[in-house]
Amino acid sequence: LAADLPVRTNCAVTEIIDAPTSVQLNTTQGKFEAEKVVFCLNAFSSELLPEFQGLYVPLRGQMLRLPLKLKPPTERPIITNYGEIYWHFTDTHINFGGLEFRVPEDETGIATDVSKRITDVQVDWIRQFMNPDLFASFDPVRTWCSTMAFTVDGFPFVGALKCPRCYVLAGLCGLGHSYALEAARWIHELITAGRNIIPEFCSSDRMNSLPRFEGGDWRNQNETWNHGIH
Repeated sequence: LAADLPVRTNCAVTEIIDAPTSVQLNTTQGKFEAEKVVFCLNAFSSELLPEFQGLYVPLRGQMLRLPLKLKPPTERPIITNYGEIYWHFTDTHINFGGLEFRVPEDETGIATDVSKRITDVQVDWIRQFMNPDLFASFDPVRTWCSTMAFTVDGFPFVGALKCPRCYVLAGLCGLGHSYALEAARWIHELITAGRNIIPEFCSSDRMNSLPRFEGGDWRNQNETWNHGIH
């Protein structure tokens, strides 16, 4: 779909300028001017758009890869425990992620480095619940992490922002994943036809009424995320 679009990668936006008839963006690859802009920034939004401060809970997503000795038991991806644990097999490895909640002090915040404690928890879980003969080694051949943006009430933000000609489609973590294609249709209708069909529970209008996350036990601050796992 993007083959004929002027896509720029590794292009960081550093400043947003509201011009009389356009939105101007200063970036690491020069200045751009657009009639309309859709922001899909997730956990890093508040650096450019202060109105998003506290509306996301920035959470670590961390994975590891172990080599296999036997043929993988399935080709299908697996997700369990309300999405807290997930993995899939290739012909030669398992890619395994989740269980960050077992080390809560390493779970919340922008993840810049892999947490060894979470890696150890993941390996211990695999040893306990999977056939040990399946693996050639329990020493990960790769570990990696990034930051997920969970909205405070679990649903994505879709719609217009206060800044003229600016829109948002973000927060597609957790429950939000299932709304991705619908959210794209809603924002398309709003921008191209001026028709607002965005349901209230996903609308950007609710941003002003939501509680702001300021740290602490995020799972018990909103029942959306409290699955009783603690």
